[in-house]
Amino acid sequence: MSSAGTKTASLLLEQADSVATLTLNRPQARNTLTPALIEELREKVTDLAKREICRVLIIRGAGDKAFSAGFDIGAIGRTREVASDGSVRADGGLDAAFRAIEDAPFPVVAAIRGHCIGGGFELALACDLRIVAEDAGFRMPPAQLGWVYGLSNLSRFVSVLGASRARQVFLLGETIDARTALDWGIAHAVCAPSELDNRVTEITARLSEAAPIALGGLKHGIAALARATVSSEDLALHAEWRRRAFMSADLAEGRAAFLERRKPRFSGR
Repeated sequence: MSSAGTKTASLLLEQADSVATLTLNRPQARNTLTPALIEELREKVTDLAKREICRVLIIRGAGDKAFSAGFDIGAIGRTREVASDGSVRADGGLDAAFRAIEDAPFPVVAAIRGHCIGGGFELALACDLRIVAEDAGFRMPPAQLGWVYGLSNLSRFVSVLGASRARQVFLLGETIDARTALDWGIAHAVCAPSELDNRVTEITARLSEAAPIALGGLKHGIAALARATVSSEDLALHAEWRRRAFMSADLAEGRAAFLERRKPRFSGR
């Protein structure tokens, strides 16, 4: 088996035969997702899809503390943009990167240890299979930050969790442990941290032996059936909620409280 590696400041790409691995390489920052890392992730997944050299992609976080603790909160204010129609573009490219993963013609497997929070949680849900160590914890904190997720982002959670549990995850912001994640369909397998690599290797080997065209077609078909139809009125109303949130003092307070490691004091304005 031969392998080749390409290293960048925040993302590692390794290829061994038909299995590629992308590693979020910011362990000192719990593998938080910066706009630059997100764009590089999108580019690398797109390139792998175009070159047809990959049958399975693994995504993991460097170190043993976090798969990813989410979008870099410090970048929220820097990436906020309100278009002339009042819509908000403030995800730093997250949705485009996640759609690249979902549209890839090969299965994508998330290998998850430690914190899996916010954008990191959504990244995991964009993957086809999630293999989870027992030390993993999943959480969505936007209500504690003053952040309103976009409908396409929320749809990933509703697709996997259903509306009821998606409400629980987003409105309460509680941590979901690995065993609960398995019960809820977030995780497809749970194992001891020491066994995570072996379990991922076992699953990717099975995927590598399957017919690539069949895998791609099945992945596409399942994704198509899982999509919900949203009305134009829903889109307009949700855009207004997002505009209000992104222009609010509460978002600025949520960001400041996070960076200052204190409890936020929201005013509703």
